[in-house]
Amino acid sequence: MQIDIEKNKQDIISLLEGVDRKGMGALVEWLKLTDFFTAPASSKFHLAVKGGLAQHSLSVFKTFQTLVNTFWKGIPITHESQVIVALLHDVCKIDIYLWSDSQQKYIHDDTFPIGHGEKSVILIQNFIALSDLEVAMIRWHMGPYDSEYNRGENFIVKKFPETKLLYFADDISTQYLEKE
Repeated sequence: MQIDIEKNKQDIISLLEGVDRKGMGALVEWLKLTDFFTAPASSKFHLAVKGGLAQHSLSVFKTFQTLVNTFWKGIPITHESQVIVALLHDVCKIDIYLWSDSQQKYIHDDTFPIGHGEKSVILIQNFIALSDLEVAMIRWHMGPYDSEYNRGENFIVKKFPETKLLYFADDISTQYLEKE
């Protein structure tokens, strides 16, 4: 898969700047200072290449939009919420992958390991306020890959059924659309 880092960066920034949320400008500026646009999406599972995280984020956004527009019959999920949860669900991966020349691969080195979804929520909320729905979707986007989700799935899905849509978008992107 060929990744156009600059185009992905421009597309993500444009989408985020289209969100009318106090603090969004500061969040975008912070993203520019990090490796968000050049980091891999993982060290070995999917898009473990330069620019993989931004590519994955855009893939999840497009897939999430398709799922919402095609299958979701509940309370509408605003475009702004779609942009926020899909593009930012994995900001927890910023600055945690180091390239190892000796091993010719990325090494995972998280200096603040507090949980995947939780960390993304915390980082985002340093800049913008999130709705309860946005917090829930980002927190639980790993679905059954998160042991805490498995313990509380019935309650989570009953309160926030939309969480499944983001999980499905993430899983479809990871398992099917991003395979090399």
